[in-house]
Amino acid sequence: MPITELHHVSVRERAAEIGCPVPEIAIMPENFASARSARELRVRRHAVALHSVLENASFPLGSFCSDAEHATFGEEDFVHWDATLFISASLLQREPYVVGVALAIIRSHLADYFAEHSDRSIRLSLVVECKPDHTCRMLTYEGDIAGLHGLAQSAVKIAGT
Repeated sequence: MPITELHHVSVRERAAEIGCPVPEIAIMPENFASARSARELRVRRHAVALHSVLENASFPLGSFCSDAEHATFGEEDFVHWDATLFISASLLQREPYVVGVALAIIRSHLADYFAEHSDRSIRLSLVVECKPDHTCRMLTYEGDIAGLHGLAQSAVKIAGT
């Protein structure tokens, strides 16, 4: 399946509204657009696992709210895997390869996670902040693990760095 691109709320503006920092790269809370405060931010189980995977690989990951990475909602789905990362324009401008590194870590983890189950699919979204106006776009890939490679190139391209 191809990568889809959609408009996303401005992460900088929304973070200011709910009183949370804007990290350079972080797990995107599922309810970021609707939370009334940073304390209400929540992530799904797969995103919590992704946070651990990246942390264990010594990948520098920030946070919108450290409590959110541990407060999960939704039922575990063993057929599909779904998570979203935010990537700031400043990080992509300074280190455009960082998305490729993160995706390599994620691909390796998912290859192990799905080793015996080739029928499982993934959905990984990247919320990418664009230069110079800090608008955001959401890139979403849904399909098998092999197709993740195109996300990194798409992220750098739309960021305008």
